[in-house]
Amino acid sequence: MAQGSRSNNLVVPQANSALQQLKIEAAQELGVTIP
Repeated sequence: MAQGSRSNNLVVPQANSALQQLKIEAAQELGVTIP
């Protein structure tokens, strides 16, 4: 049976910080405050 790896571990660590920055910038443009 093939086992699919389902995890939230990013292959590229830098992608996590880039994604966070993208979310922050998008939220600021929409006027949403991130807790």
